[in-house]
Amino acid sequence: MYPNDFYTFKVRLKDKPFKTFKGNEYLQTATISFFNEYGQEIAYIELAYISIDEIYQKIYNREPLCLDNVYVENFSIVDYKQKYHLSDDDTIEIFDFSAQSAVFYAHSATIFNGVVFKGKPATFEQALFIKGTTSFDNVMFEEGNVNFNSVIFFNGNVSFYNTNFLKGTINFKNTTWGIGNKNFQYAFCGNGDVLFSNSTFKDGHISFVNCSFGNGEVSFKICKFGNGNKDFRFAIFGDVSLNFERTELNDGLIDFSKTEFGKAKINFNKAILGKAELNFDELQMSGGKWLFKQIYMEEGSLHFDQAELKNTNLYFNRSVFK
Repeated sequence: MYPNDFYTFKVRLKDKPFKTFKGNEYLQTATISFFNEYGQEIAYIELAYISIDEIYQKIYNREPLCLDNVYVENFSIVDYKQKYHLSDDDTIEIFDFSAQSAVFYAHSATIFNGVVFKGKPATFEQALFIKGTTSFDNVMFEEGNVNFNSVIFFNGNVSFYNTNFLKGTINFKNTTWGIGNKNFQYAFCGNGDVLFSNSTFKDGHISFVNCSFGNGEVSFKICKFGNGNKDFRFAIFGDVSLNFERTELNDGLIDFSKTEFGKAKINFNKAILGKAELNFDELQMSGGKWLFKQIYMEEGSLHFDQAELKNTNLYFNRSVFK
């Protein structure tokens, strides 16, 4: 819905009623014009607008929070707690959260830290985080089945540190992550699929250090990564299918050292590794197979020092190592 290759943008607020596709009515409209590097408008959209104070009031009243097709400015749980004189340790609950096709703008950061999403599974499908960093640190998605499908994080400094996704499918398919560091350290993913398929990660480091994955599929199939490290050290995987098939991993360290796998299928078939260093030192795996068929590695390296691969087969058919 939104362009992911714009250079700049301009927001205007109008005293004009707006009705969303689901029939929700608002008193004001936000218009956003997107421009390329030559100052030419490449896209124009209209959204509903409500003030951040109205959004905070809905949270305080424990009302369902629907922000579908809404322009949201400077959302911050830190700010919310200050306005309602709550302590840093107070848990904030948000009910039946939906922000499909919403746009989040922040001077500094959009912050959901410590929120517990309750009721219906939370969805940010096709949302755009247009300015500022984004943080979901210590968040709990109580109903699982979280939907970030086709979300654009224009600023790639995004954190899901210690986030509890609990259960069900975690859907990050078709997402775009701008330049910056992406942090999933200590995140917990219960049994179910974790899907990043067809996503684009621009330059920056990505951390899944100490992340916990249950049984299911963990897919980075057909993803495109910019330069930077992809760090999975100390991560724990259940009986999973880990898929990097046809993924462009480019340069940087890809580190799976000291990770633990149950019975797994790990697939790097047709991956493009560039000058990457793949480190599987001290990895433990109780059974399964590794597929490195038709991969292309240019000036990179592959390490399995002290790895324990029990009852595991490795396949390197038709691969090229330069």
